[in-house]
Amino acid sequence: MQKKVHSLLNYKSCLNKINLHIITLVILMRKIFTVMCFIFFLQNICYANDQTINNSTKIDNFENDIILALLWSRIEDAVNTYYSEYVDGGVTIVPFHGTRIIAINHNNPNNCVYKFSITVEVTPYIGPHISLGRDHVTIWIDYFYNPVVSNFKHVESYEITHPYYKDEIIKPLP
Repeated sequence: MQKKVHSLLNYKSCLNKINLHIITLVILMRKIFTVMCFIFFLQNICYANDQTINNSTKIDNFENDIILALLWSRIEDAVNTYYSEYVDGGVTIVPFHGTRIIAINHNNPNNCVYKFSITVEVTPYIGPHISLGRDHVTIWIDYFYNPVVSNFKHVESYEITHPYYKDEIIKPLP
């Protein structure tokens, strides 16, 4: 009897370890699939060297969402770094409020490694969607998914008229 209980406990322990490995494998596979979808998308939209997709070229909403999801942390970091000297308490950006892809440039020098430049327009805000302005964030990404913010441009500033949120401004935006 005692031997059966011991073997049953060993069996449950093995099942728990196997389940943990399966869950880890599934998570890894999802990450790999997401990166592969991103690379496949970028390869399909860029057929020749130095091709550009801009406002006149339609980017499907699904593809737009994939690109934003993969680059979102880099975009947020760039925006928060810029506004840290102007706004106390930080700013918020969301993909559905004034965020859009402006351009995707495909650069393939010497037919070596694929390199893409993706420019995103964002509208940072404080409080209940009180917009601070418009910004352009340009991110370079290569075939091996190494995104680097190459440029941050503050395009336009909006006036903050709400008296409570005027106190959040450390110094005026340029």
